This record gives sequence, C-alpha cells and structure tokens, in this order.
Amino acid sequence: MQALNAKSAQGARPFTAQRPRVSARGSVSVRAVAAPPRLVTKRSEEIFKEAQELLPGGVNSPVRAFRSVGGGPIIFERVKGAYCYDVDGNKYIDYVGSWGPAIVGHANDEVNAELRAQLEKGTSFGAPCELEVRPALGQSKLDCDVPRSGPGRWQPRGPPRGHPPRSLA
Repeated sequence: MQALNAKSAQGARPFTAQRPRVSARGSVSVRAVAAPPRLVTKRSEEIFKEAQELLPGGVNSPVRAFRSVGGGPIIFERVKGAYCYDVDGNKYIDYVGSWGPAIVGHANDEVNAELRAQLEKGTSFGAPCELEVRPALGQSKLDCDVPRSGPGRWQPRGPPRGHPPRSLA
C-alpha cells in the first residue's frame, strides 16, 4: 500500500537532494525533491501493543505478522473504493484488493445496498434457499458468458472451506 497523505512529525515535508546528474558537457545539476512522507502511526502502535497481549503475534492471521520484515502492522479503520484509511488518519491506495474488492472497490454503494437488503432476510439458513439457486440458474448479477458444463456447487476456496468439519471435530 502506498501512503498518500501522511504527515511528518513536524507537519512539514523535509527536502533532500536527488542524485547529481552529469550532462554530456560535464556540468553537474542537483535539484531538491520532497522527501518521502513519514507516516504517523502512534494509534496503530498502541492498538498493536494491546493486541500482542491477546493474540499470538498481535494479529489474527500469520500473514499479517510483521516480525520478519520489521515494524508493526498498520491498523485500519475503514475502506472505500480503492482506498484504506488507518486509525491515525493516513490514506493508502489498496493494491491488495483482499477478498474481492478489486472488482468494484471497497464498500461499493450498490453492493452495500444489496447486502443490507439480504441482512434483513437473514444470512445463513442452514437449509436450501432461493438465493443459492439463482446463480446456478443464471438469474443473478453473477451471471456471465461462461458456458455451463453441468450441475455444480458454489464452494468456498482456501482455508475457510475446512472450518465446518474442524468445528464439529
């Protein structure tokens, strides 16, 4: 992720000299450029410190642990579109697109409206429902021009698909 509006400790962006350039005639020119912004992450550090007392490595997933790369994780407060905002007020471009937001962006208004409507009806029935049949019939917004090869099931991929059997064990 790339920080967009990070604030330096003093509130001003310090300048550093770029690598000198030598022209074909042998003259040297140097120009000043803004130094990369220094992120203010005080609140993220406080939350991470608390989390380390409660969670192994201070995070809910080993993938989010920062021990091997140094530093601590940035704690996010909200996401919208292609941006993530941390608890310290920094704004980042989300190049990861976790769990599908790369398709329409985080907190997409149209998707959120559909989710709110479904939440009113319930989210897990534990029995067959019309909603699970619609994609198979091609009657949903998920329908596309991929030819069907016959009956199939919508299955989650990755580690979560094993959670129900482990929960029963």
